[in-house]
Amino acid sequence: MAGGISIPKLADVKPHMKRLRIDAALSGTELAQVGRVLFTTGQIRSFFENLVADRGEALPALAVYYNKLVLLPELTRRVNVAIDGDGRLNDEASSELHRIRQAITGTENAIRQKMQDYTRGKTAQYLSDPIVTIRNERYVLPVKATYRQKFGGVVHDQSQTGQTLYIEPADVVDMNNRLREYYLKERQEEERVLIELSAKLAPEADNIENNAQVLDI
Repeated sequence: MAGGISIPKLADVKPHMKRLRIDAALSGTELAQVGRVLFTTGQIRSFFENLVADRGEALPALAVYYNKLVLLPELTRRVNVAIDGDGRLNDEASSELHRIRQAITGTENAIRQKMQDYTRGKTAQYLSDPIVTIRNERYVLPVKATYRQKFGGVVHDQSQTGQTLYIEPADVVDMNNRLREYYLKERQEEERVLIELSAKLAPEADNIENNAQVLDI
């Protein structure tokens, strides 16, 4: 507790700063930890500046500490908009990531709708269970083996008895392919954003590390 404000427990970011200095990219978790240091820096600095303004005096004993904190508002905003507290990239991390995730959601919904048509329509009688499941990261149906020819498509698995085949219907294959492509693009864009954020933080590595040390006093 410092003058009525609680300083949260922060992760040790020294190893992260060391990696930034050699142009390495940080993970989402590491960037989230750096983001908490940046955010806390702004909160603590603002608290003490407001305290000084309210009291109308310099408070030199406190100024020795808070004046060492270097504010990095744009970096603070960028990192904390892009990364959530658990290190996951938010949709707002980039316009491209937002677009890709919207496409993923739309494609997944279309696949589920098509698959549910099978579980609720006339074809339900050919299923071992009227459910949609996943095999090899593809949406499939549990089809009675004797009705394999009713669906076409790709068999991804079978039950231990061989009486149930997990089939990706022919008219869903293209949608599943498209979904896999979107997932790949999502991972590529996430990696690009992590590299970009790390590059933006690298020039401020010393300031971030010093801020973390001040906050740890």
